[in-house]
Amino acid sequence: MFSGLKSRNTGGLVGVMHHFLGDEWFAREALDLGFQLGIAGPITFKNSDALRDIVKRLDIRRLVLETDCPYASPFPSAASATSRAVWQ
Repeated sequence: MFSGLKSRNTGGLVGVMHHFLGDEWFAREALDLGFQLGIAGPITFKNSDALRDIVKRLDIRRLVLETDCPYASPFPSAASATSRAVWQ
């Protein structure tokens, strides 16, 4: 994917890698191309230590906090689809 984007990039590439769950290599490649990384609810999961470690090393100005529903909910509500009732 990145090789194709790199070969066609003329410096004007922008966007958000939605719901980022990748490794540090993927994060750096996306950022180098001009993308921002969307960070969603799974970063709060107990088993997301690796993701939190990656995000800590990235430029916060290149991160987008995603709150889209229903399947990117933070812990503990992630066990079910998010609804208004969960947050009331």
